[in-house]
Amino acid sequence: MSARAEERPAGFFASIFSGWRLPGWAAPLLAAALAVLWSTAAVLAPGPRAGIAGLSLDTLFLLRDAAFGQRRPASEAKVAVILIDEPTYQVPPFEGLSKELWLPYFARVLQSLNEAAPKAIGMDMILTTSPDRFQRGYEREFLLALRAAADAKRMVLAKMQSQGPLILPSPGQRRAVNGLENIRSVNLTQDADGVIRSAPLRLPVIARDGAGQPDATENGFALELARRADPNLAVPDGTDMVVNFDGGAPFLTYSLADIHACAVAGNADFFASQFKDRVVLIATGLDVEDRLMTARRFINRGEALTAPRCTPVPDAARNLRQVDLARATMPGVFVHATAIDNLLRGEVLNRPEGIVRGMAVAATAGVAAVPALALPIGWAAVALGGVLVCVTALATFAFQHLLALPLIEALAASLLTFGMLLAFRFAVSDRDKRRIRHMFGLYLAPSVIEKMIATGHLPALGGERREMTFLFSDIAGFTTMTEAADPAVLLPALNNYLEGLFEIVMKHGGLVMDFAGDGVIAIFGAPADMPDHAARAVACAREMDDFTEAFRKEVAPTGLLFGHTRIGLHTGEATVGNFGAARRLKYTAMGDVVNAASRLEGLNKYFGTRVCMSAETRAASGDTDNRPLGSFFVKGKAQAIDVYQLLPPGADADETTRKYRAAYEALARGDVVAEALLAELAASAPEDGAVAFHLGRARAGERTVRVLMENK
Repeated sequence: MSARAEERPAGFFASIFSGWRLPGWAAPLLAAALAVLWSTAAVLAPGPRAGIAGLSLDTLFLLRDAAFGQRRPASEAKVAVILIDEPTYQVPPFEGLSKELWLPYFARVLQSLNEAAPKAIGMDMILTTSPDRFQRGYEREFLLALRAAADAKRMVLAKMQSQGPLILPSPGQRRAVNGLENIRSVNLTQDADGVIRSAPLRLPVIARDGAGQPDATENGFALELARRADPNLAVPDGTDMVVNFDGGAPFLTYSLADIHACAVAGNADFFASQFKDRVVLIATGLDVEDRLMTARRFINRGEALTAPRCTPVPDAARNLRQVDLARATMPGVFVHATAIDNLLRGEVLNRPEGIVRGMAVAATAGVAAVPALALPIGWAAVALGGVLVCVTALATFAFQHLLALPLIEALAASLLTFGMLLAFRFAVSDRDKRRIRHMFGLYLAPSVIEKMIATGHLPALGGERREMTFLFSDIAGFTTMTEAADPAVLLPALNNYLEGLFEIVMKHGGLVMDFAGDGVIAIFGAPADMPDHAARAVACAREMDDFTEAFRKEVAPTGLLFGHTRIGLHTGEATVGNFGAARRLKYTAMGDVVNAASRLEGLNKYFGTRVCMSAETRAASGDTDNRPLGSFFVKGKAQAIDVYQLLPPGADADETTRKYRAAYEALARGDVVAEALLAELAASAPEDGAVAFHLGRARAGERTVRVLMENK
């Protein structure tokens, strides 16, 4: 494949950007803008994805409930609910009768409720049949109770709008409450996914035959009851309100059987304590009737009665239902109860729509685009996770303060944007970076590669001058060993040896400039700034020394007698950069400092030492575990180099090191006692090459530490 073909990007983004001549910053910016716009449109578009908005609201209820819990106890609710539950059907006088025959019992309850002075009473059920046609006067007490509550401006009955005629209470009930002005529709509208999230504030006026009246509207059931409770109520704009469901058990709920028994007992104090100044709803609360899927589906709890009882629980009503079972559905009356409570408290949710909603989603996707383009992929993923968590936390906090932000839409748009921009990076913007890593990764340190990537340019001719520490290594007696060794055994061992040194240099932040046969040439302090380059080089030398001594023992059984590894360290200014031809560059350093480091490595053979370093490296590193070897005039250097032997950690405090320093200082002063001190050391440590070297010079009359190395 030709170079031109290799450089041609592939895929969707390539087709957009490959032919354009844009500034370096423009293509990523344009890609981000397109990704944000497309993602926002995708999650907000009508159709199957429209259900995301409903899921977002349901999720916010779950998050708010988990973060903040139930907003207030049920005892503070402005609405109370009397339920026709399973126990009601099992106890006298309700047992065995249909609801149409319960009218005398409803009458006793309504009379007691009305006397307790509630704000309003709503019956969320429709009794369409009158028993009067079978037994004249059967519903008289019920109608009188309705009339009394209606005259007090408290009573609201239910009706249902359908595709055919209206479903209305019986004619007698309609007359008792003074006609349709006290009858309101209990219709609730489902979203496209079958979940109820809103309650109608106003509905079109429908005649009894089902015909609509143009431009005529009336209050919905919830708004009508709220207006009865507060005539000065501030009504939200629009025809619907988003119901702000609370978690836990937000309302006091009573069994109709218990409330009826309480009315029969004439316990007016109980009615006043429980229902005065509240809106009271009477409705069915069975397991199978009038149950709805609502936005509260993720936070529904069990349906145990939460209010205090007026009378003891009858034996027939015990353990009739599993009250702690949480289900996705709930009795429809609680939608109306929540809507009424929202209206009376002014806690109606504000749900942004249109441009505002789109801008909120686009802003979140835009934030997600930043790490997708600016960070390495791993860190970008972490940053994206942080963005999603922060957006979720912000949306939860806003929801607690009645603002329903488009959470799921924002998260989905962020993920889509992030994925598309990663694809863009792979196809377009990261293409050159991958090429650089592929070209130079085998012989340049990662820091060098990342510096080239950060600048956005390939290596160029030239360099810079900076202070660095140089490390040279070599294996003692390597040439002799290679003459007798089997190449099939030697080469793998040598590769393992050099691999180990390479990893150690990389570990300490150095750059391996070259492998010189059996040796390594490394620099510390380039190309990136490294204030502690000398200390890193010293630590690297110590670890290399430990590694090579262990390696010698490891390969000895194979017949390979590796010598000691000799290391030289020197610190100073040199020129470093990319040198060579434009099509074949090499990152390296040049200067007298480099040559001096090489000479220091060679000095080890004269002293039997393994690591020599200059005084400049010693001072820059702050190392104290070393001893002086002398001031050497090496080949090519007009000035002497003060050289030190690197010792194991803690050796500076040894008695032998102390005696050596005393002998060395005497030799530096030209004191005749230096010979005796060195002789004493040689007797106790005959293997110490530095002692033997200086003792030989002292016996030859050279009482100085300044040494001319003619051959090095």
